[in-house]
Amino acid sequence: MKSEFEAAAGTKVSDGDYEAANLVYMHHPACKDKKDIGTLWKMGGRALIDDMTRRARRVRYVDEALSRARSEVNRLNDVKEQLSRA
Repeated sequence: MKSEFEAAAGTKVSDGDYEAANLVYMHHPACKDKKDIGTLWKMGGRALIDDMTRRARRVRYVDEALSRARSEVNRLNDVKEQLSRA
């Protein structure tokens, strides 16, 4: 939530800045909790967040691919189960 980020960062931010910081917070391996993203913002602001965005996007992509793969494995296990009952 934007207000929580602003409290952790100690400043008001634009919606765009919040969206960039939230992407890093949600997906970058260096961010473990809300305090981390606030500290990162205080250290380097939007420039640091922008530097971290590429890796965060890659992690998000991999997370989404893993989710799709798990869904496909579950679907195939269901098919296998149905075939074994036939």
